[in-house]
Amino acid sequence: MISGLTDEQRLLSESAERLLGGEKGARLRSRTLADPQRCPREVWQQLADLGWLGIGIDPDFGGSGGGALETMLVMNALGRALLPVPFLSSVVIGGQILSALGNAQQRELLRLLTAGEHRVALAVSEPAARYDLNDVQTVARPESNGFRLDGRKSVVLDGGGADSIMVLARTAGGRMDTAGLSLFLLPNRLPGMQVVSFFTFDGRAAAQIDFHNVHVDGSMLLGQRDDALPGLEGAVDRAIAALCAEAVGAMQGAYELTSDYLRTRKQFGRPIGSFQVMQHRLVDMYVMLEEATSLALAATLSLQEQGIARRRLISAAKVQIGRAGKAIAQDCVQMHGGIGMTDEYIASHYFKSLLAIDTLFGDADHHLGRFPPANTLT
Repeated sequence: MISGLTDEQRLLSESAERLLGGEKGARLRSRTLADPQRCPREVWQQLADLGWLGIGIDPDFGGSGGGALETMLVMNALGRALLPVPFLSSVVIGGQILSALGNAQQRELLRLLTAGEHRVALAVSEPAARYDLNDVQTVARPESNGFRLDGRKSVVLDGGGADSIMVLARTAGGRMDTAGLSLFLLPNRLPGMQVVSFFTFDGRAAAQIDFHNVHVDGSMLLGQRDDALPGLEGAVDRAIAALCAEAVGAMQGAYELTSDYLRTRKQFGRPIGSFQVMQHRLVDMYVMLEEATSLALAATLSLQEQGIARRRLISAAKVQIGRAGKAIAQDCVQMHGGIGMTDEYIASHYFKSLLAIDTLFGDADHHLGRFPPANTLT
């Protein structure tokens, strides 16, 4: 995918290809899709045994070290194989938030997470909020020994099968205030919690979670009260960079699938890949793929930066990779013809995956709204 990798990073990339490539990857995907939580124990344990669940986590807590670049390599391989395991929600987001904000007792969960024995999900999205992290109506009202939680979280990725839920709630201020937000780490299905699991259109597991007068002990607070947004924004930027890498993996799979099809499918007695118009479209796909790969790497490396410079580059990558992903997905389906639309053929699943990634944590309109182009007329 990229040059200049260390020996360890190259070994990680090669192990991902061995596990997720070809027929072996197809079998893992079939087993994963058959599981109602998209996390078969044997598949998840394989990832734990390879050390993937400890990427970015301190070795003192059972992690395997590494960082954003290692995460990029794994997410790229998962995207290419279309394997909808909860790596993004539990490791990339949950593991990093626990590492950054958790107290000593909460960070002990990282040992279970890296061993494949505990999973975490992040509940931030709300029905009326679109993509604004600070638009929060879920309320945690202080009481003598903790908080009383009420509200609803929608599209909680992998929320139904997670052992713990990180919930963003308002502990002070008004609906759109950036201050007054707190994160809580709750065991799943406390009294008063109602969890409704479902699948997104690309096959990911998700849930809607309602909180009705849920008692939250004070020890469940993650980080500082009323000051969760800065840490959460950093975690979401890391998640977006990982999604960009996943999208590039799916684009690569769609491109390779289309290239192979054009070489083997014949019309008028010759491969359709010999027709010039098809060659031009395939070249366009390749150029978009290479540009997206560079942008995904830039987004990953930008995580070392702080503040607006990082957020601007993350948003730019999300916009452009989203556009490229949709264009490649459409070309893949169109060049396959009718078979590209069928559920039995993998091309349609690349299409759905790339469209879903484009909307996660903000679509193009949202990210362009955060940082309008410099030449935009006002």
